[in-house]
Amino acid sequence: MNSPWIERLREMDSVHPQHDPSTYATSRHFTFSFKDMTFECVARSFRSSRLEGPLSDAVRTEIDQLV
Repeated sequence: MNSPWIERLREMDSVHPQHDPSTYATSRHFTFSFKDMTFECVARSFRSSRLEGPLSDAVRTEIDQLV
């Protein structure tokens, strides 16, 4: 909540003629910590799942769901 990153994105976007401040009203700043890294993103929502097996199979499964 009250993410400075979202505020900065809103400020950067404000220079555009079609800027709509409400675009970021539902945005959230997510931080995911893993063993060797941290991943941060700004999104409206996220979905997670757990897949068993080799990473290459998991990547293929996810790619197939995008198409």
